[in-house]
Amino acid sequence: MKRIIATTISIVSLSSSALALFISSPAMAGDSWTGFYTGINAGYGTGEYTNSSSYFQPGHTEYYDNYISAVYPTVFGSGKSQSFVNGGVAGGQVGYNKQFANNIVIGIEGDMNWANVFNRGQYSNSSGYQFTTSRFGDTSMGANSYSKTGLDWFGTVRGKFGYAFGNFMPYFTAGLAFGQISDVSNTTFNYGSYGAVGGGSASKTSAGWAMGAGAEYKLNDNWSVKGEYLYTNFNGPSSSSFAENGGRKSFSSSKITDFGVNHVRAGINYHFNLF
Repeated sequence: MKRIIATTISIVSLSSSALALFISSPAMAGDSWTGFYTGINAGYGTGEYTNSSSYFQPGHTEYYDNYISAVYPTVFGSGKSQSFVNGGVAGGQVGYNKQFANNIVIGIEGDMNWANVFNRGQYSNSSGYQFTTSRFGDTSMGANSYSKTGLDWFGTVRGKFGYAFGNFMPYFTAGLAFGQISDVSNTTFNYGSYGAVGGGSASKTSAGWAMGAGAEYKLNDNWSVKGEYLYTNFNGPSSSSFAENGGRKSFSSSKITDFGVNHVRAGINYHFNLF
């Protein structure tokens, strides 16, 4: 009986020691953040952009039979609007951290990401409206349009400044960003027996800036998980379109500016213990 009790105590003692070692090992392994790492991330982005637009339609004169019916002056207009975007993001990152004796961690990180952060607009007025004149009878008007503006992909090169609480490290980050913004629109229009098709598309890869904050936790010597908020800002492309309706020509242009996106991402990193 004494031997059984002694054996049981030994097993319990060994199990307790193994459990304590398992619990403490991540903290022991995570004391140093120095080294290279690589990983993947995924998340969601929301934001808005400014669209500055203008249009121009030259004056024209309409003739009916052998006399002048109406003379129309040149038309010009411009305006600004705010549009919202949202969608998913995913990509990968590489970086290097250096932890100092006072637990300050300074690093650099670069990432490349696919994005589907878009604003999609669709308008349809296929029935249009109908009016009647004594001279020309019934005439109908209708329009259909589609537009898609958003971020196709983006990358960043950022500095990191953090503080290591053992295997937990909160940090701030800021640096350069670059990405591609595309703008596509198509419009069809009908006015009685006349029809018009207009549209345009453009894309631009431009430089911008990024800043944010996050926190990372080391699971063991090699693996860590992180959560991060990152804000990116770019200027987008300029686009133009031309349309003709019953001999009436018009030209319009637009420019995307201040394309800002708030990214919330989660990721996992693998750390190389080379030193």
